[in-house]
Amino acid sequence: MARLHNLRAGRVLAMAAIAAAVALVASCISAQERDYVKYDAGKDEFHMLMVLTDIRATDQDDLDYLAALYNNRDNWLAPAVPGGADTMAMAGWTILRAGEGTFTPLNIFASRPTTMETLPTAAKLSSVTVLPGTFFVEGGKVGYYQGMTVPGAVIDAGLKEFSKSLTDTDLPTAIDAELKRRADGGATATWAQLKEQTLQNISIETATATTDPASKIDPAMVMSAESLKAVEAAAKAGTLAFKRDKTVVALTLPLTAQDSAGMADLWQAMIAKTAQVVKDAKATPENQEKIDQSKGVVKAGQLIKVVAAPAGGLTLSLDLLTFAPGMGKGDVARVDLNDKDNSAGATAPDVAAFLKEKGIPLDTTLTAAAIARDFDAGTLKAHPSATPVKPGEGIVKPAG
Repeated sequence: MARLHNLRAGRVLAMAAIAAAVALVASCISAQERDYVKYDAGKDEFHMLMVLTDIRATDQDDLDYLAALYNNRDNWLAPAVPGGADTMAMAGWTILRAGEGTFTPLNIFASRPTTMETLPTAAKLSSVTVLPGTFFVEGGKVGYYQGMTVPGAVIDAGLKEFSKSLTDTDLPTAIDAELKRRADGGATATWAQLKEQTLQNISIETATATTDPASKIDPAMVMSAESLKAVEAAAKAGTLAFKRDKTVVALTLPLTAQDSAGMADLWQAMIAKTAQVVKDAKATPENQEKIDQSKGVVKAGQLIKVVAAPAGGLTLSLDLLTFAPGMGKGDVARVDLNDKDNSAGATAPDVAAFLKEKGIPLDTTLTAAAIARDFDAGTLKAHPSATPVKPGEGIVKPAG
């Protein structure tokens, strides 16, 4: 697994690198995924599509989980984080609409859950129009698609809640602790020192030594007191938040000109170093998953714009319309976040046979390319349930 230096000066400062320091999850439902996004400016709404191909499972639990997801398709909001395999490897979540103001996060590429957590939201989830999909077979491999139409207001509400979660009391507390540490004589560091140490810790080979925790440089040790106080004040005032302008989502950090330039330079250096590490890595079976995941980090880093204003202020932004297809370029990586061990070589279950046994439709005429074309043309067919189940029914693994 690529060891990307963990930038942590409170949650929002970790977001300042937006997963450049992502802890990627290693490996069962697994699949290849590609997502698509369209935007209707007149209605201010997003049309999203998730296409899974070559769906595989490890055991009966995986098959039952897959069937339960299908049975819940009328309330399954996917893709929650558009971008395909790379963003799913970093985020891993879709959403099950539990009610008007409640939802359940679901990691569709992990073990079948043993519990379900229902969370509140201010977003009007009933305004999301779900396009329930269907299974299909292409080249002997099972696939599935799921889509939805999301009003801009729902995304705005989600961004507001996400921003609040990043700027809760933990951030001011962390900043106050750093300022006190300095007042007590604690040492600071430079952007150059942080950059050098960060780049040293970006690697794929497990034999590479990591930095001694005792000498680890934290970004909070580098930023000026002026920047730290400005970020703290913005967090308390609620102005430190992600904003959306049509398809572009952005966050601006109120840093000094020097800190903004230092962070922007660090970002570019990390992406460049990760790209070089990927290029130089030996494509061994042990390294391949790490290489694929690191490629995703590089693509995400290149698609997220990081701009330091000359007078101060660091803005991170991404365009949802370019992010999803940009992440989907090149080979489609397999998503497999499950922690099950199938090293014993047990025969994987036949997904298609299971679906037929359960009486779940399996279209033999559809292809992934045709699904994408129909989505683009606005003619993709929905497959709602004849008798919808209660949201969450069958998702949780039975006890025992």
